[in-house]
Amino acid sequence: RSSQVARVLDDDTFGGAWSDSESESSEDYDYGTGIWNDDVTQADGQGEQLMFEKRYDAHYSAAGKHFTPNMRNTLGGTCEIGQLLSEGYDQQLENGNILKNAYVRDDTEELNQDMDPDQVLWDFDQDADNSYVDRAYEGKNMYFRSDDYQRTLVSGQVLLQTLFDSLIKRHGAHAWKTLDEDGNEVQTDTNKPTFNPVIKVHTNDRDTDTLSPNHKICPRLDELEEEAMSTTEYVTKFVTSDESVALKKKIEDLGGANRMEESDAAIDCLMTSMCTDRTLPDALDDYNSLSKDTNSVFKQVADAALSKKTFVYDYNKAAYAKLAMTPLWSDILSNILTHTQIPIEKLQETWPDIRQSPPKFALFSAHDTTIMGLLSSLDLESDLNKWPAYASMFLIELYSLETTYLPRDMLQTVKDTFPTKMAFRMIYNGEVVTQLMPRCEAELCDVYNLIDHLSVYADISQWGDDCQKTKRPASTPPAIVKQKKEPHKFSILAVIGFCLLCTFIGVMITYIKMETYWRGEQARNNDIILGPEEADACGSARVYGVVPSRASLD
Repeated sequence: RSSQVARVLDDDTFGGAWSDSESESSEDYDYGTGIWNDDVTQADGQGEQLMFEKRYDAHYSAAGKHFTPNMRNTLGGTCEIGQLLSEGYDQQLENGNILKNAYVRDDTEELNQDMDPDQVLWDFDQDADNSYVDRAYEGKNMYFRSDDYQRTLVSGQVLLQTLFDSLIKRHGAHAWKTLDEDGNEVQTDTNKPTFNPVIKVHTNDRDTDTLSPNHKICPRLDELEEEAMSTTEYVTKFVTSDESVALKKKIEDLGGANRMEESDAAIDCLMTSMCTDRTLPDALDDYNSLSKDTNSVFKQVADAALSKKTFVYDYNKAAYAKLAMTPLWSDILSNILTHTQIPIEKLQETWPDIRQSPPKFALFSAHDTTIMGLLSSLDLESDLNKWPAYASMFLIELYSLETTYLPRDMLQTVKDTFPTKMAFRMIYNGEVVTQLMPRCEAELCDVYNLIDHLSVYADISQWGDDCQKTKRPASTPPAIVKQKKEPHKFSILAVIGFCLLCTFIGVMITYIKMETYWRGEQARNNDIILGPEEADACGSARVYGVVPSRASLD
């Protein structure tokens, strides 16, 4: 029985309320300060509404003269960098249809009519009756997670709209009706406004989101990346080899060294240009998807950029990928753990954020680096960790196994293979990859194997400690750090010490000169010959301003 799918991709008015966390219930986050709670949405979806088109042209001029260059958008036109292209929009429409064909039964569209009801995730004919509550795309039935980038948000929106489009239309036909005392529908609004259900999108600030590796939040990732890039294998392969040196020279000749040196930038620059049929420089315009020509400069640049990235992800048993993906795996496991036989109270002790009522469908709309990280962290026994194509899909399905009617000779085998009676299946771009997981030998595998593999590093409660740097920066010795913190202390002490030294030297010089002068004067005026003891006494007295009496001298 198909019970849940997690998919990972490449209330009246807008408002909120400031509150003191100490006065809020335990359900709210407690950061020890005031928090901004926003539990309402941008629009309630009821009635006629204005639609808005956002254009990045506030500092754009066709004449291009009165705005300084540093005020312009990165792309120099009216588009935000990183927006979803029209080609990407069409791809997500297709993804929505793929999921619909796989998981939906819908008689009105003659879709999967002969499929066993236990093998579908949604039966739209039944769900259409739930016009008022418990809709398939709302509340606890669905979880939509995305970071706050336009392309990821829109990708998820397009996919969901395509997936649930026919069901939404059927619900819309009943939206402005109510039930009378006899249970019959009665029209409540003859104008029949547009039906616009609101879908909650769970996101975070861009700077603190972790759907892709976030070095700012987890600085230990810097160290793991540096460790991988400092190995002899990496340096030999990507820095000092004849192939690397020659390729770098080609890139420099093209004038794109700054843009192509970074792996992410190189892949984005090349692939977006090629996939949208935009003009490439002549030296790079030699790509042929059907050709195995290793001399293609385009292929060399793309392969080198990808290999550098995957080397870091896979190095040292995928330490980088596992640490980077901990928050996401923790989120995914929060939907899965409830399906095990472990008591919920026990789960909450080690997994406080577990969802007691997990959604039937969870969608994570993210990036290519997200899918790369997930695949690497699973330790799959295959070279699947390559650059995910645009609109790639990574699916994790959960199945509840019914053993009541199994023949006796099969029953024990099934119990041994699936002790939790819950199985999972993983699909990457249409290809089943479950059997590539450690301890999984078939298309379906007991969910315990997935949980056991992830629990080693997917504990979000320890992630903060794991993300701390373990090394002191080699370029900043402790002595230098101290001097930087107190730049004026040493100079002030030096001046004071120098002044004291000068004073001491001055006193000694004065003493010697005065003692010599005094002895000479006494000898000339009184013709007195002083012995050593008298000379010392006289000299000491003279220095301190006391003239000895003649009696004492006698």
